[in-house]
Amino acid sequence: MVMVFGIRSRIFALVGVLLLFVATVVGIFVYHATATREETIAQVGRIMTEDAKDKIKVATHSMALALAAALDGITDPGAQQERINALVDPIRFEADKSGYYFVYRNTTVVRVPPKPELTGKDLGEAKDVHGKFFVRELQKMAQAGGGFVEYVFPKPGKGDQPKLGYAEQIPGTDMWVGTGVYIDNVADAQAAMAEELRTGSRRALMAVLGIVAAGLAFIILPLTLWLTRSITQPIARMTVMLKDIAEGEGDLTRRLTDTSGTETQVLAEYFNHFVSRVHDIVRDATGNARALAGAAENLLQLSRGLRDNSGAMNTKTDLVAAATEEMSANMRSVASAMEEFSVNITTVATAAEEMSATIGEIAASATKAKGVAGDAVAKAAQASSRVGDLGAAAEEIGKVTEAIMAISSQTNLLALNATIEAARAGEAGRGFAVVANEIKELAQQTVKATEEIRQRIDGIQTATGLTVHDIQAVTQVIHDVDSIVGTIAAAVEEQNVTTRDIADNVGQAAAGVQEVNENVAQAQTATGEIARDVVGVSEESAKIAGNAGTVQENAEMLATLAERLRGLVGQFKI
Repeated sequence: MVMVFGIRSRIFALVGVLLLFVATVVGIFVYHATATREETIAQVGRIMTEDAKDKIKVATHSMALALAAALDGITDPGAQQERINALVDPIRFEADKSGYYFVYRNTTVVRVPPKPELTGKDLGEAKDVHGKFFVRELQKMAQAGGGFVEYVFPKPGKGDQPKLGYAEQIPGTDMWVGTGVYIDNVADAQAAMAEELRTGSRRALMAVLGIVAAGLAFIILPLTLWLTRSITQPIARMTVMLKDIAEGEGDLTRRLTDTSGTETQVLAEYFNHFVSRVHDIVRDATGNARALAGAAENLLQLSRGLRDNSGAMNTKTDLVAAATEEMSANMRSVASAMEEFSVNITTVATAAEEMSATIGEIAASATKAKGVAGDAVAKAAQASSRVGDLGAAAEEIGKVTEAIMAISSQTNLLALNATIEAARAGEAGRGFAVVANEIKELAQQTVKATEEIRQRIDGIQTATGLTVHDIQAVTQVIHDVDSIVGTIAAAVEEQNVTTRDIADNVGQAAAGVQEVNENVAQAQTATGEIARDVVGVSEESAKIAGNAGTVQENAEMLATLAERLRGLVGQFKI
């Protein structure tokens, strides 16, 4: 059994589909927002870790330079200790004051501010809970030019905690300085920022859900109810009136009233026109029934000579009945065509509204996506240009370092020559030889530092090349987005096809109206035939009147028929 849904049910079904679509879109939005938030939190954690590394590296390097300057020219160990204590003891950093500097000579403590009693002790055998000789590792990093070491170290009030340390040699001395940060501080800061991001995203999500709910409650739902009432209420009123006419007193003076300006008003006007035609026919039939009753009374006085004309009169009466039946069938076709007209127009209105909204949303999305893609291409080009500038700057720095290395090599050569000349000069050139030797050492240190700078410049150029490659990949993704925008445009074209289908429905409705007009014309033709047949009946009645004596029996039958006809037409109120 095929289920038939009413207009109200169909409208609510469309609204249900719309709500399901909105819920799906919101769900996708929430999923992507959550994924983006978690990725942002992870990225922030990585950035904070790198920032902590940079911070302790720069701080250690600055302290190493400061200590080198403070110890310059001081050879007395006691004086050196006082200078070191004065510099490192007052300094504390991090919010919980857990950050400080420590100074070692090889693996022997020179100064650890939180535990001054360790001064002079060799901690080369000190291990963390995982068995790592962290002092040895820090010394190795310092001797290698500076580096990071991760180890576990007691934190006041929190027990053993992972710590990230950095050590660097103090220039001009046999000591090294280091510092570190507890990784749980970075984790706490990351957790605080993550909670802030989650709170912000929850607020944004609640705002979006609130807007969607408000739109559904104050726009979609009222609009749906109004649209449903505007369609179903006029039809309900028409149904009640038609039922009253069909099952009530048969009042043909009543008319359907509809001033909505919609298709139901057109349907009411056509139905009122149809009822008016029926009213005229019944009124004429009532008059003819009265005349027929009078003629029957007269025919009772006619002679039996009119008996031969009774067959012709019966034939004409059959024609009247056939014409009346044809008129009734045509009127039924009118009602069916009008019903089809109403269904098609309702379908057109619903589909037009839905397609208008859909096409508008798709067009807006396509425009927005194209704008975003354009901005992304421009920003990618700008980033590529800046990275290229960075590579060019790195090349220039490399040229400068090459020049410095050349100058240092030349200086070293000159210092060597000066040493040789001083040696030739003997005792008189000894002081000059010392100066030349120091110049040679400085030149060698300059070459070493310049080589390290050149290596880092090479690293920058390599990273620049990788960055350019990544930006090209991002540009390709943006072009893919542009392709998706083209797909959206194709979807808009499909919606245009749907709009053309709506036009086809309108054409069907027009065809239904045309059918109504044809049926009305047929009804008019049938009415003309009835009129002509009635004239024929009158002529035959005249013949019967001339031969009254011959139609006495038929006159009695005619009187009975006339009474029945009066009873039938009397059921209608005209």
